[in-house]
Amino acid sequence: SKHYYKLILLRIQAQYYPMHGIKMEKLDRIQISPKVCLGQPVIRGTRITLNVILKMLAGGKSVEDVIKAYPELEVDDVQQTMRYAAWVVSDRLSTTPSM
Repeated sequence: SKHYYKLILLRIQAQYYPMHGIKMEKLDRIQISPKVCLGQPVIRGTRITLNVILKMLAGGKSVEDVIKAYPELEVDDVQQTMRYAAWVVSDRLSTTPSM
């Protein structure tokens, strides 16, 4: 719903990582809209999902490789993608029992 996407946008623009107290800048290059790529996070002004960028990086590609594959991107786009991923993961961390 519309309120869900507003909540996500507010969380993206949060000033601190909730679990680490790390000061965080706005992620102004990331857009989430139900009208673009079914609401998946994308680099603003494109239809390039953060998922695509992250899969490339996880598969061993460099930032330069990502830029070559998607010349409309800038290094800052890829860096904000990684910051967004770190923020999403840190927000979902939970303690696990020791073995």
